[in-house]
Amino acid sequence: MKKVRLSISISSNSNQKLGLVLFLSTLFLLIGLYSKPSYALAIAKIRDNPTKVYDIKANLKLIDKDELVDTLRSFVKASRPSRLVGSSGHEAAQKFLHQKLEETNKNKDSLIYIDTFNPDVDYAKKMYCDDFNRQIKTAYKPSDPEYKKWLEYTKHTTSFLEERKSFKGKNIIWEKRGHTRPKDILVIGAHYDTLVQDPATLLIKDEASMPGANDNGSGVIIALSLVKLLSQMKLPMTVRVVFFDWGELGFLGSRAFVNKYKNEFTDKNFLGLINLDRLGYDSKFLDKEKKYGNMKMYLRRKGSEGHIHDKRLAQKISDLGDNISPSIHFEIVGNQFKNSDNVSFWNEDLVALTMTGDWENDFDPKRYHTSDDFVETLNINTFYRAFQFIGGAVMSMAFGISR
Repeated sequence: MKKVRLSISISSNSNQKLGLVLFLSTLFLLIGLYSKPSYALAIAKIRDNPTKVYDIKANLKLIDKDELVDTLRSFVKASRPSRLVGSSGHEAAQKFLHQKLEETNKNKDSLIYIDTFNPDVDYAKKMYCDDFNRQIKTAYKPSDPEYKKWLEYTKHTTSFLEERKSFKGKNIIWEKRGHTRPKDILVIGAHYDTLVQDPATLLIKDEASMPGANDNGSGVIIALSLVKLLSQMKLPMTVRVVFFDWGELGFLGSRAFVNKYKNEFTDKNFLGLINLDRLGYDSKFLDKEKKYGNMKMYLRRKGSEGHIHDKRLAQKISDLGDNISPSIHFEIVGNQFKNSDNVSFWNEDLVALTMTGDWENDFDPKRYHTSDDFVETLNINTFYRAFQFIGGAVMSMAFGISR
């Protein structure tokens, strides 16, 4: 078999040489663009004043799946071994978030501030004791092992809170004022601290590793990625993104936030809190309904006046998110969800909801509040789709885009 040799004959003519150089330069540039899609995305510009769903989708594509996951990995790595209140990793997480927010504020048109607060430990201790009195004392006898377990848990947790009360909390806040409706305020929240409990006793293991990828690195990174996009846009209304501290110990960060700003949140201008929590876990094998994309939006109890107001916000988010990312579904559930920072807002009769996984049908007890909550255990497709759904809904809501 003859070998065929390709050769390019270059004439001494200078025009031909110049033409060849330009041809090869263009060819190499195209190869680079198509072989490195991240570079192509990097040079794309955000649509800072979107008018249709297509514009929103184009903006969301500026943050791809790899970037979302890489940022989550960086956050978990920076805050090793734990983001438990009072730990070195907890302080490192604060620095990480503040630095990332500063990087988005190149035009200096956003506000970034840290609210330092004294945690209301007495409130949290009372909350745990009230839960015991209401749920355990009325259901079990003192001789019952369950009664003894929850009594020990309550004593341990309240004692732990007392030990940590000297550690001041830090809510890290990013805000961009609306240029046409600045008094209309939407709050997006995600707690950044972690907790690990003994699976048998539920007692806090303060020396354990707490990567917290799903709980609540997933919510934090979706919120942080949303800031990256919103910071470049001409928002009509005000958006405030809050990274809550002390979320795992009585929701004391969100409590401090609400106490400080509740006078701003009137019925006319407060659009509500969208709380992001545990948005990276999603199974089919362990899911009771045997399906992926099975997520929830939790509201106040159905039949209450608060439920009506929460549902108005939830329905809007659901409709707008479905336009962007129909492959994931957030079912609206009114069950008085008591496991996240929405509680602090409901206590002041403020509109709030939590977007999270399905706690009833797909909970993941093997990793919740354990040392095994790694990035590698997440459903990355669901995590990214949740970002698209939430980000798309928020941007559509801000600019009044429904189709």
